[in-house]
Amino acid sequence: MKSLAWFGAEPKRAWGGSPTPLVAAQKRPSNAVPCKKNKDERSVYRMKISTQTSKIFQVFGEKEGIRILAQAGYDCIDFSFFHTLDPLNEDSPTRLKDYNDTARELRAYAESLGVTFNQAHAPFPSSVGDAEKDAKIFDAIVRSMEIASILGVKHIIVHPKQHLPYKGNGRMLKEINMEFYRALTPYCEKFGIKVAVENMWQRDPNRRYIVHSTCASPAEMNEYLNGLDPKWFAACIDIGHCALVGEDIGEMIRTVGPRLHALHVHDVDYINDCHTLPGVQKLDFDAVAKALADARYDGELTLEADNFLTHFEREFYPEAARFMATRARYIAGRVDAYRAAYKR
Repeated sequence: MKSLAWFGAEPKRAWGGSPTPLVAAQKRPSNAVPCKKNKDERSVYRMKISTQTSKIFQVFGEKEGIRILAQAGYDCIDFSFFHTLDPLNEDSPTRLKDYNDTARELRAYAESLGVTFNQAHAPFPSSVGDAEKDAKIFDAIVRSMEIASILGVKHIIVHPKQHLPYKGNGRMLKEINMEFYRALTPYCEKFGIKVAVENMWQRDPNRRYIVHSTCASPAEMNEYLNGLDPKWFAACIDIGHCALVGEDIGEMIRTVGPRLHALHVHDVDYINDCHTLPGVQKLDFDAVAKALADARYDGELTLEADNFLTHFEREFYPEAARFMATRARYIAGRVDAYRAAYKR
């Protein structure tokens, strides 16, 4: 077996201190949460696991991609619109009205395999600073909200606008984003879907490294959410983004607390937005698991780690997807363990 150093990092150790084993993909829990182990124990929450569809859909198409992810062991799927819905292309398949029928078929097919769509990711960026193009992007975001609602999605991640340098323009970007998100509120109401605001980063063009951007700090994330209707807006914390801008992941999770409704879980090296499998770079996922338990987070653990798949041949994607699901299940199990400990 190749060392995990092949993926760009030294092998990580499991929480008990021994090398993390490669184990077979675990079967998806068939029962809803919470579940009772026996009459002497309290109800135990079992965190569900999910993943984005980006690379799998690109390589295999939608139906086959859903089948691969279901067989890999995921409970849920995060529908990625940033490849399937081009804001500036009117002929993008998902822009067409008959895609509504396709969305219904995909939902039925997924449910027949025992998986659901828990969240979605709207097209991004949310703006480029050109009024005509930004209007088309807005229309595409609304279209993604409509399709996501047909798929049964509860939360759709919509990036804040950040076409201006954050440094020196933070207040202006907040005003722009409050107008932007409030303009989405009628569509939240129409489609019955909640928007999740994500913490972002930018790259300093001169020094060429990652710096803070919109909602990158827990204080600013809460400030944004304070100005939005909690019925329709919540937070999506991207674990890797926290690390990249130097924010403490645990503090971010605990400070946002009950407003945290969605996750993007992946590993980074503190320098690049790697979007790879947790455990092959440098983040401490036991600390992440404890913070999620502390915050009483009751959503899904959703991977946004598809760059891990790019190390492999097309034929090996299903096997790699199973390993990713196994790893996600392990981290979700750590969250469950911490939660159970608090109940004793």
